[in-house]
Amino acid sequence: MKQLYFIILFLFFSSVIVGQEIILQEPDNLNPETTKSNILTADIDQDDTIDSLYYDYQKQAIVCSLSSHSFEKTELDFPNEYYGTKVSISAYKGGINIDMLHMRAFNYESYGYDPETGRFRLESLSHENLGNALNDGSGTYSMDFITGDFTADWNYFDIEADSLVSLPTIELNMHIPPVYWDDSIAYIPGYDLFDSYKEAYTPGYTDTLQFIAFNNDYDISILIGKTENEEYTMPVQYDPGNIYKGDLITASVETVIYHEPGDNSYYATNMITHIDKIKPGKLSLFMENNKKPIRFSGIHTEYWRYEYRAPNDVMYFLANTTQPEIIRALNTTGELEVEFSTAPKEYSEQNDCLMATIRNHHKNKTKTICKLIIIFNGDYSSYYLFDEKSQQYIPLKVENQ
Repeated sequence: MKQLYFIILFLFFSSVIVGQEIILQEPDNLNPETTKSNILTADIDQDDTIDSLYYDYQKQAIVCSLSSHSFEKTELDFPNEYYGTKVSISAYKGGINIDMLHMRAFNYESYGYDPETGRFRLESLSHENLGNALNDGSGTYSMDFITGDFTADWNYFDIEADSLVSLPTIELNMHIPPVYWDDSIAYIPGYDLFDSYKEAYTPGYTDTLQFIAFNNDYDISILIGKTENEEYTMPVQYDPGNIYKGDLITASVETVIYHEPGDNSYYATNMITHIDKIKPGKLSLFMENNKKPIRFSGIHTEYWRYEYRAPNDVMYFLANTTQPEIIRALNTTGELEVEFSTAPKEYSEQNDCLMATIRNHHKNKTKTICKLIIIFNGDYSSYYLFDEKSQQYIPLKVENQ
């Protein structure tokens, strides 16, 4: 008889505790005969008595039986629309965890039982995004809804440098009213929430730096520059249009709320909201004073990555050149033509580069005044100028030198 008792007890717990979590079945894959999930047990309301919960597929709700509620069933709505590729529910002493995986994004939510209200309060939320195949746009943020602490770390992939770049860590502290289960499911902090508190907790600041370029390859534009001691990267809200490589600028940085296109998530990030030029560089002065029309050609589909950068690099070269023939050509009438083409094999096999052939059209005559190889080294470029006497490409100084 005693042996039979233990067998019955074992079978009971085997049917109740199938695992430490409930993995919800996708609506399209749900067996019509499946009405409930497996049952989890834990001291959910923290009164030293074991409680239980399961998922009811017909009611689309998490059903809890809590000792503090005399084990009467409490339903927490969790409809099908919140399903992802994988949704799991787990119970712990004091509350419930909800983990949602959708493609390359993860949400983790923790709801603690509040004995004063008898409701489940959102205590923490974290979001992880893997970004695209290159991890561009990847990062995490976490929010503690009890203390109001928010931390975020985001990355972008610099395709020219072939590396993942980490953006500055964002840290905020906000006074947030309690958020309960019936107020919000899969809670994502929105624009209004951050906008209400960012001025009080995130004073702006100004950076002084030398401007290099804008990286506009993806959804968020990145300003690339250089301070006295190190390279500088920061998301930017806009391109002012009159800033050129080599200019000394001040960048006003504020914490703003960013909404990633195609995503329902909002997150806070440091971003440049205003740019002032305080000292023009050689390129800026060249753009202001040069009277010679310059026409670009030869940017084909294979060079699309450099459609913006390559012409700017040539202009930077022209603004800094000391070659007498090029300077004379710039001071004549007519037009300067820059034709891009594939660089010689010994350069193109090992580098991202283009060749620029610069011709001067003057008084119905066309003359090639130089051939230039531009090697794209991350945020900087190297230049090799063809020397007629030696029939060799001679390296010039790299931009950051």
